Amino acid sequence: MPETRNAAGLEWLTVGNVDCRTVKDAHFKLIRQVSGIPDDFLSDTFDFGKLSSGGGKGGDVMARSSDGKYFVKQLNDGDAHSLLRDEFLSEYVSLVSGGSTLICKIAAVFEHTTLGKFIAMANCLPACINSWSGLYDLKGSADDKILVEDGVQVPEAHKRFWNIDLVVCEATGCNKGVPFARKQYVKGKRQAYDTPIYVTKEQKAYILKLMKQDVAFFTRFGLMDYSMIVGVYRPPPGFTQQALEHSFSHLHSIPHASHYKGDMTVLFVGIIDFLQVGPICEDSSI
Repeated sequence: MPETRNAAGLEWLTVGNVDCRTVKDAHFKLIRQVSGIPDDFLSDTFDFGKLSSGGGKGGDVMARSSDGKYFVKQLNDGDAHSLLRDEFLSEYVSLVSGGSTLICKIAAVFEHTTLGKFIAMANCLPACINSWSGLYDLKGSADDKILVEDGVQVPEAHKRFWNIDLVVCEATGCNKGVPFARKQYVKGKRQAYDTPIYVTKEQKAYILKLMKQDVAFFTRFGLMDYSMIVGVYRPPPGFTQQALEHSFSHLHSIPHASHYKGDMTVLFVGIIDFLQVGPICEDSSI
């Protein structure tokens, strides 16, 4: 079935080789329009066969588009309840369409006939950068972690309650029973919490202003447990301006270049996973 459009947006969206019915596309079409996202953005760039666990606590499957610009993630009932409220959608669309926000852009919500609902989001980081000096998932808590360090991915190695040997080893400081991957993961979590991120005074003020604005928005709707994705890129000497130009996109927040003690970095910041409702506000009608 081809993509069909009406005044309320697309009725159907071609995702890979599958025609999927859209959900409340009157809202998401506005985000696509202001962000320069074509309506066929997933028609040739996505494969449902590549869906796998995203590593989050919810266990929802996800995959990235082949061009690296978008993520498609399964939309569970709780997140759907948060996202698809008309009052929330109206304010969310107004905020992200204005451009001055760190919150990732949702380009569409659609329903697969057998796999259920999915959310299609713009990547918070530029797809043109393949090697990050540092990539962090930050919550301002013990859940902070390093995803990539010096171009090398840091695999997640969780401590689960049923792994009694590991729990006892870490609790007693007996590192002999702790796998190397787990040691590196824990080390990375501590680094992520403490590592300084250098920006100019003006950049810091701008980022903090957007953070306060976005957190206030989440608070109004009782949302919690969101993450800040921070990407640090060190361009080759003399290529900073080229990196800034190539990485600029309406899909994500603006890049910030700064120089500290001879070290030139380009910083990208985005907020993701913001649809979980806090326990006190679950039944709120706001």
